[in-house]
Amino acid sequence: MATSASSALANGHSASVNCLALDHDSSLLASGADDAAICLWDAGQRLLTAKWQCGGPAGAPVVSLAFSSPGFASGRLLFAAQGSAVHAWDLRSPAQPLLSICAAEDEVNSVALLEEERRLATADDTGAVKIFDAVSGELVRVLHKHDNIASAVIFRPTRTWQVISGGMDYRLVVTDWKSHRGEAVNIFDMSELQDAESTVSASGIGVNPPLVHCLAASSDGQFVAAGLENGSVELFSGSGRHLLQSESLYGHSAGVSALLCLPGHLLLSGGNDRRCYLWALDSEQAGASFAHSDKVNALCGTRPDRVFVADSGSTVHCCDLSAAA
Repeated sequence: MATSASSALANGHSASVNCLALDHDSSLLASGADDAAICLWDAGQRLLTAKWQCGGPAGAPVVSLAFSSPGFASGRLLFAAQGSAVHAWDLRSPAQPLLSICAAEDEVNSVALLEEERRLATADDTGAVKIFDAVSGELVRVLHKHDNIASAVIFRPTRTWQVISGGMDYRLVVTDWKSHRGEAVNIFDMSELQDAESTVSASGIGVNPPLVHCLAASSDGQFVAAGLENGSVELFSGSGRHLLQSESLYGHSAGVSALLCLPGHLLLSGGNDRRCYLWALDSEQAGASFAHSDKVNALCGTRPDRVFVADSGSTVHCCDLSAAA
């Protein structure tokens, strides 16, 4: 097992940290937690620069975050999912939300921003994936591709007309959200994948359902990864319109709760087993394993020597994994 050097970003939250986001130049880190608070950190100095309550002290947990760049239509914004709403703050004056969207009838679990087209995607407990105008908050599209909770959503890099969602129905769905009918380009059922039956013997964690908890995509859109409750990471690849299931990555002994794609086709996975694995997607070598102090909730970063990790504690950790990269 490899070791990693780490430092702490402390004295921000008072409850479990659920989500992280970096701004366009990786200088500012945002964190959201069960205490309904959002913290902004100087990512280089690891110092708290701002904090505010999202909906008040009795508000729902903050579960997903996304930054825009300073060149966005309304300036640099931070989008946050809380309860059934998505709020957006202008970071020049974050006392009150610049925009609040009633995004769902139930809880929103994930948000993703497509900045060049000013679109915001959400995944919610009803199983819907919705596309909003990120400036006005107007609903643009509703996609009904899941029969259960939709837990994660991302836009596919370099093919931004495709939105990828994962859910508690075991499905990963690639949808052309711009097409007339919102055509599903690919639908993968995790319970039917070729390698799914070998999960138990490979990981030794018993029979857990292949619920999709998290998604990540490489910056070139060639690789898409899904983290599952059964402890596996399912890898999909493709250089064109369609994706193909290419590999099942085994290492975790509990559900995979967070994924992060890094330059050089590296993938970092974090799990409820208090471990992180660094995988080289272009290599057949096994991933390097790193022990963590608690269950991993979120991963964020742009390079292996500075990866931010959120867990079931109230502290954000900054880790150097470069020795294994």
